[in-house]
Parts: sequence; C-alpha cells; structure tokens
Amino acid sequence: MADPNFEIYYYVDEEGIVPVREYLLGLPEGQRSKAFAFINFLSEAGYNIRRPFGDYLGDQTGLYELRPKPSRVIYFFYQRNRIVLLHAFHKKTKAIPEIDLKMAMDRKENSEVLLKFRRAEFEE
Repeated sequence: MADPNFEIYYYVDEEGIVPVREYLLGLPEGQRSKAFAFINFLSEAGYNIRRPFGDYLGDQTGLYELRPKPSRVIYFFYQRNRIVLLHAFHKKTKAIPEIDLKMAMDRKENSEVLLKFRRAEFEE
C-alpha cells in the first residue's frame, strides 16, 4: 500500500484498552476484512468519503461515521491529516443510538485533552 494521505489512530482509554480495535477483532472474518478495507479507504480519501462508505454526523458533534454494514465506526479529524477512530458498534436501528453517540463524544473530548490515541495498523 502506498503512503496514505491521512494517518489513522485508535483512541486508547484510561486503562490502555483500544475499544475500536477490540470491537473490530471480535467481528466474524468477512465483516472484519470489510471494516479494515473501509478504514484503509478512509486513510486514502479522508474528507472526501461519502455515502455509502461514510457520512458526517453534523456540526454539533464534529464526528463522522464509517459505514461497513452492519457496523459503524465513529471518528474525527485531528490536525487536518490525522483521523482518530473513537467508537465502533453494531448498528441495529435507523438512527445512531444516543448512548453510542455520547460515548464517541466523550472519547473525542478526552482524546483532544489528553491526546490519548495510537497509530493504527491494518491487521486483518
């Protein structure tokens, strides 16, 4: 793979757990491969991702979603060319559940203050 235009990072919680990575590694092989392919595409396309691959969740949040159905990965941009993967979940409803949105917002706020994330590797 050529050098990506955007660097992908995982959010790391206070206990050193990497929730998005843990979620992705727990997926069945086909879903996991699809999710990592979407993340790889995100590293190349960045702000240019559009539906059906991703979407902007609105100015009030500053968050975006990557959409490797049935999963969702919520992320934000940091320092223009860095992307931080905050939260991942299995989407079962039309709207993003409030609890998942709140968790992503809390992690975004925490990571912006503490810069608690680490570079992602594209394991499959």
